[in-house]
Amino acid sequence: MKTLLILPIIVSSLMASFTSYAQCTSSPVLQSDSKFPQSLRGRLIYHSYSDYGSGSSNLFLKNFRTNTLVQLNQASWNIEDPMNAHFSPNGRYIVFMGKQNTRWNIFIWKPGSSLAPINLTNHTQDSSDVSEDPKFSPDGNYIVYKNNADIVLSRLTFANPDAPLLGTSSRLTNNGYDTEESMPYFSTNGKSVFYSQGAGANSDIYRVNFKIKYNQLVADTPSLVTGKEGLSEYYPVTKNNALFFVSWKDALTKMDQIYWYLPNLQGQPVELSLNDCNADNSDPAPIDNANIFFSSNRGDKFYRLYVGNIYTGKVWSMSNLGVNEAQKHQLGASYTNTR
Repeated sequence: MKTLLILPIIVSSLMASFTSYAQCTSSPVLQSDSKFPQSLRGRLIYHSYSDYGSGSSNLFLKNFRTNTLVQLNQASWNIEDPMNAHFSPNGRYIVFMGKQNTRWNIFIWKPGSSLAPINLTNHTQDSSDVSEDPKFSPDGNYIVYKNNADIVLSRLTFANPDAPLLGTSSRLTNNGYDTEESMPYFSTNGKSVFYSQGAGANSDIYRVNFKIKYNQLVADTPSLVTGKEGLSEYYPVTKNNALFFVSWKDALTKMDQIYWYLPNLQGQPVELSLNDCNADNSDPAPIDNANIFFSSNRGDKFYRLYVGNIYTGKVWSMSNLGVNEAQKHQLGASYTNTR
């Protein structure tokens, strides 16, 4: 039977005082563009494709300060299907996954650079290896990613700021494809990694604590964070000591809903009211203490990007800002307010 581990997390300013559990919203009404959150002055990166693995994925950067939208990847990169980008804490770099030499690799790039992205994992892999889902650590010195169904922690070296390289790598999990682990994300303090373990109805959110002593990784035994019987739980993301993740609302409809983890409510995940009950809602990307980007196929078969308030449930579409491309999915948002 699945159980729930109550995490010893200190609730920060992100956590509001809830008197009852939130619920998804049926037939939600979008907010007026004139009331769009004014705190959005940073940069958003996301990918857009017609179908996963179709070779149609492109990376886009929306700059809210200059109100510009540009496609980042170019044919000269020789990278197929770039996606799932993540900003470094200082906003100077992104890491993302893409295909090169017929397999998935992890790349790093400085937005605005005339140089092509650096393939970080090409030298670490044989012809059957697959590396995906990269995320920066809070200090920007490490990345965590999925490699052959395990979670890997790697140090970055910045001797040449225009060409960072991958240094020492260690596995936080080491069971291969026997039990698949994916979508890793660092805790706010950088001492743990959350990830999804399993597939489909058997996927749950786990956490592994680790220390690095004398350049050696010491990892604890992974522990279950949240796992509801028969429900898929995946895509963990952290912000100010809060944990967001995606879960099926129920096993019948299998509609994806975004939840956050509130330790002050007996350790029970809370369903956000920004969710559309009749649609899939996924890929949360925190903006500030109140708002997140997320993707939803509400009213459409394609995923569009939205901004939602985690307290009020108010939702704004990104379509009038030129972000949502017709006949394509917009997914994998990452946001930075740093320059």
